[in-house]
Amino acid sequence: MEPRAGCRLPVRVEQVVNGALLVTVSCGQRSFAGILLDCTKKSFWRSVSAEHL
Repeated sequence: MEPRAGCRLPVRVEQVVNGALLVTVSCGQRSFAGILLDCTKKSFWRSVSAEHL
């Protein structure tokens, strides 16, 4: 399966640091890692501008 917009993938939470999640996901032969931020905090949107997304 090739990942595409809108698909759901199970992730493994590797670490939780200050409310951020370090996650990994495997999809076929590929493996991905990333950081998920708590976007419900109002300060998140003030500190992230469009060029960082």
